[in-house]
Amino acid sequence: MTKNTIIGRLESLSTTVVVVAAVSFIGYFLVLAIMRAQYPFELEWMEGSMVDHIVRILHGQALYCKPSLEFVPLRYAPLYYYLGAVISSVMGIGFLPLRLISIISALGCFTLIYMIVKRETGSWKPALVAAGFFAATYPVTGSFMDIARVDSLSLCLTLGGIYVFRHTVTVRQSLLAGLLFALAFLAKQSALPIAAAVLLSGLVRDWRHVLWTGSTLAIILILSTVVLNIAYDGWYSLYVFDLGSEIIFKENPFILLLKLGYQLFKPFGIAMLFSLWYLFNRLHHDFRSTGIFFFLMAGGMICATYLSRIQPHGWINTFMPAAAAFAILLGLAVDRLLTIVKDKYGQHTVWHYVPFLLILQFGILTYDPRPHLPTAEDEAAGWELIAMIESIDGEVFLPFHGHLASIAGKGRYLHSHSILDFTGPEGERLRQALDQEIKEAISKKQFETIILDRYWYMEEIARHYRIVGPVFNKPDVFLPVTGCKVRPSAVYVIRQD
Repeated sequence: MTKNTIIGRLESLSTTVVVVAAVSFIGYFLVLAIMRAQYPFELEWMEGSMVDHIVRILHGQALYCKPSLEFVPLRYAPLYYYLGAVISSVMGIGFLPLRLISIISALGCFTLIYMIVKRETGSWKPALVAAGFFAATYPVTGSFMDIARVDSLSLCLTLGGIYVFRHTVTVRQSLLAGLLFALAFLAKQSALPIAAAVLLSGLVRDWRHVLWTGSTLAIILILSTVVLNIAYDGWYSLYVFDLGSEIIFKENPFILLLKLGYQLFKPFGIAMLFSLWYLFNRLHHDFRSTGIFFFLMAGGMICATYLSRIQPHGWINTFMPAAAAFAILLGLAVDRLLTIVKDKYGQHTVWHYVPFLLILQFGILTYDPRPHLPTAEDEAAGWELIAMIESIDGEVFLPFHGHLASIAGKGRYLHSHSILDFTGPEGERLRQALDQEIKEAISKKQFETIILDRYWYMEEIARHYRIVGPVFNKPDVFLPVTGCKVRPSAVYVIRQD
């Protein structure tokens, strides 16, 4: 057996390993998503609040309204809620309809990343590597792809807009790209800097497509804002545009950018190096057609991640746009690098480093699925908690998990996290009014029982309620598998003295 034959077989084997790894991560995600979808309690502590929004729509109540003890909306635009309400009206209220939206959207992200790379390279292998890489980022991005949150839907629509705009040649396609970008914003506002960056890249190709796409985006956003403000008495703009819009830098913005770069480089280092090489190569050799488009696309997606991550309560789910950008650039870089090296050095020289580096990158992203799956013990503990709440005469207030009380037939009340988004003068004014309402409800002993995760209005609660014990006896049961690791912990009942 000759040296070239051995090298050829090794290259073929390493390429097969890469393809199998990419497919495996996609399958891995799908299996996990299906296993998690029917869990009847929160996978992440904000999922219950998302269900509360759906309930308000189905009951004909205002989605955006004056904050009160009963309800405070989150700062997201309404597309996910409306879509969730439509599906929930058929399937029933709960987590499953909302998680299905996210699962389908995540699969849409995989497909669109594949399509973007396949369209650019004409090869399915780098396209599959790109899609598989993004699927492999599941734990690094907080395992948010399949839960009842807005992230996957917004990213899927954004990628759809990118794909259509990249290859638009007709007015109709330009209008479609604008529609997709607008819908992405109406799912989550962080899509806007990505759309802006992609539109900017089009100026070097054909400004008319930028005009049609940008005009469509602007018209839809303006009209939707006017209509929703009329429908919700002006509260829509306050929540979606005003509250929390002030960027609060906890430290020097450049230092925060360096920290973000480090946080991304730890899991994505190899993909980031491939991405940087590809951008430099294309900006140098094909600036107008390819380089500027993918440079600004990636810049917009990283900017979206940065602006979301630096928020006081931003978490690693904000990495999703950046992960998608690196996935696309990785696939493009692999194809371009293999083409250059093979043309220059021959067919069987690249296996030494390109497939090996891809295998190493997938190896870095390999994860244990067990921490992402709730256990039978978690579910049993959840139903025991519901039974306990049902047994209480009178109203029960769980400010961190209000949906649990509703499952037990009690009233729904605000989610404590919603208040944290109130910034700026108007936000502070609303916070103070709500603060007074909460204190008054506690002092008047409106609730028979209050169940807390952690300290919250403890001065008022300690004055009018007494603790009667913990909710759970085990330290690690019924904790969310992602996001903030909080659970109902302490039970307080009305003082009789």
